[in-house]
Amino acid sequence: MSWLKVAEVELDLDLSPLVQFLREHDLVHRISEERGQQVVWVIDADAVAPLQGMLGKIQSGDIQFKRPSTPVTKPVPLGIIANLKSFPATFALLMFSLIGFTVVELNSIYFIDWLIFLQPQGNQLLGLGETLSNGQFWRLITPAFLHFGIFHIVFNGLWVWDLGRRLETLQGAWPYLITVAVMAVAGNVSQYFWSGSANFGGMSGVVYGLVGYIAVRKYCAPEPLLNIPTGIIIFMLAWLLICMSGALELLMGVGIANSAHVGGLIAGMFIGALASLRARMKNIKD
Repeated sequence: MSWLKVAEVELDLDLSPLVQFLREHDLVHRISEERGQQVVWVIDADAVAPLQGMLGKIQSGDIQFKRPSTPVTKPVPLGIIANLKSFPATFALLMFSLIGFTVVELNSIYFIDWLIFLQPQGNQLLGLGETLSNGQFWRLITPAFLHFGIFHIVFNGLWVWDLGRRLETLQGAWPYLITVAVMAVAGNVSQYFWSGSANFGGMSGVVYGLVGYIAVRKYCAPEPLLNIPTGIIIFMLAWLLICMSGALELLMGVGIANSAHVGGLIAGMFIGALASLRARMKNIKD
């Protein structure tokens, strides 16, 4: 899905007539603020020229917003159901994370043994090579769903919900899940080789992968859907440095999979760079 710029207009221009028209005709659109201007984006190329003409009439005052004299009542779908239909992949990730959190909280060893990075055998763990040779490739991903404590899953869940929905809308459900899988593998493998332990888990590597992807796209090939405040990126990177300093482990007494964060971040930046290159090449062709 590629967004097409319709026009840039001044901030104080009331775009209510345009928004009403777009909604009534079910046209996918987005309005962002860039460099002190309102920027109107759509996906349908055939709608660009008519909308530019409509914007000209709005600017000249020929079109004014008329509110309905009587309220129009429409059945409003439940928020969770509407979001489930719009973001099935993000919902699935959150549900699997909730299951992983529950398994850990209940200390259900049988299920945990099927989700950790290495295959258990008796009271020991097989090496990575043996685990993979036994066909248990899912273990490269599943530690991402294990969460240790309420703060852990809430922190990761909120970021996946906020950032993940943006990427899912941009890429589509299945490409987004593949992107997440690559980030999870990169984070989990990095953590294993750095620590030498299979005792880790969480979606933090994926979260930092999303941050890396969005940061690269934001500055190399801007995309309205990924236009998050720069302060959020700075905060997440600062949080990463704080975690790596060991301060949180000392204060909270919990281990933090810093290598998973870094591995996910690097993977996300790499994927974001490829996506940026593809977007730029597409713009050149167009």
